[in-house]
Amino acid sequence: MNPKLHPLLWKELKRQKKSKITPIIQVIAYCYFYIYLKSIFSIEIVLSLIPLMYVLAIQTDVFHYDFTNYIESLLSLPIEIINIIKSKCIFILLKAYVQSIITTLILLIYHVFIEKKDMVFSVKTFLLIIVLPIWQYYFSYFIGLVIWNLKSKIRIIPYLFQIIILLTCILLLSKNMVNILILIMLGLLLPISIGIKKLTETLSKERILKRSI
Repeated sequence: MNPKLHPLLWKELKRQKKSKITPIIQVIAYCYFYIYLKSIFSIEIVLSLIPLMYVLAIQTDVFHYDFTNYIESLLSLPIEIINIIKSKCIFILLKAYVQSIITTLILLIYHVFIEKKDMVFSVKTFLLIIVLPIWQYYFSYFIGLVIWNLKSKIRIIPYLFQIIILLTCILLLSKNMVNILILIMLGLLLPISIGIKKLTETLSKERILKRSI
């Protein structure tokens, strides 16, 4: 990990510590929600949805809240905005996956020991587990750059885009089309990477212009 990211990650963690109760409420609420979903979808599908929904919720909270309320303190940091967004993406994934692991364990205990049902995982589910965090990091980084570039204007667009992506994932998982979902995610990595490159170049040009002024 880039050492430049560490100060901001620690700052983020310290800020999040102030609201210790929120993650606990989130985990409890999501557990009840996923237990309900288990009556509609298979356990495999439900477990695949856990990190998707956590990342969306935390990503929306971090980017919207910080880029609105903490904009001045972020700009005052001796760190480039690109590294700030990167560090926030790492924080989003770390927090989302810690909560996902806790929720998954609770759900598995409920499924195996309370409902006394068997646990079966397919190869494609394991493949999705490998692809998902890579995809989510790049997607989160892209969304962060888009939100930052939009400033306070029409931020609803990237959030709607995230919801559409999530609903598409839910639809494909509900139809047991995990292979197609993996292919779509891998296929979208290229245009997302191009988008990241373009947006990063835009930020670099803005920084050069500010320095010249």
